[in-house]
Amino acid sequence: MTMGQHDPGAQHGSAAWLGAHAERYLAEVDAALLARGVQDRAEIVAGMREHLREATHGAMPGDGAALRDALRRMGDPQAIAEAAADDADPSGAQGVAPVVDDHVVAPGSRWVESWVPSVALGLLLVGGLLVGLVLPVVLVIAGAVLLWGSALWTVQEKALASASTLAPGLALWFVLGFSGVEECSTQSTGVDVQTVCSSSGGGGAVMTAVVFVVAIAGVVGSGVLWQRGMVRATAA
Repeated sequence: MTMGQHDPGAQHGSAAWLGAHAERYLAEVDAALLARGVQDRAEIVAGMREHLREATHGAMPGDGAALRDALRRMGDPQAIAEAAADDADPSGAQGVAPVVDDHVVAPGSRWVESWVPSVALGLLLVGGLLVGLVLPVVLVIAGAVLLWGSALWTVQEKALASASTLAPGLALWFVLGFSGVEECSTQSTGVDVQTVCSSSGGGGAVMTAVVFVVAIAGVVGSGVLWQRGMVRATAA
């Protein structure tokens, strides 16, 4: 075989043609492309292998200068894979971890502005704390309409938000209404009539602890749902 002709065996045995060093380089490129999910990595590696063949074509036997120069000009395998991944996905979404929140706000949905979470949950929370008066009832109704009409939450989250925002107020009114119940009894001893009154604790320490836990859970739940609504409103 004369110099300048492609060895037929080199087309199927590139290790003999390029050497072990070049094959290790191509293997690193292939692994980097695989890690980034580049679908046409086989074509990319094949093209690079052919380029190396052309770069070393005509080199003297045993002279690795042309090969080293070609590898140096190709660059780092990781950089090649990163550029190929960017070309495959111009949006840059490839390789990004999936978002945990799977609730997507459809374009054009109503009441998805950034003020909605604060106003809706705030109205329910304040209305629950002042429940029993006329104005708080109006606040609760307005907050419920805004909450359930918004697309920022799922149906389950809306139900949880309704319970969470009203829980602190209901717990407060329960404590105020039952912690100081006064019981009176009348005793007659001949001519004198005595009235004896005593206050009950409304369930004692256990009931107070339960009410306190319910209130705290309501505040925490409201905060979590408010944060979710704000994140979705910002992304909408």
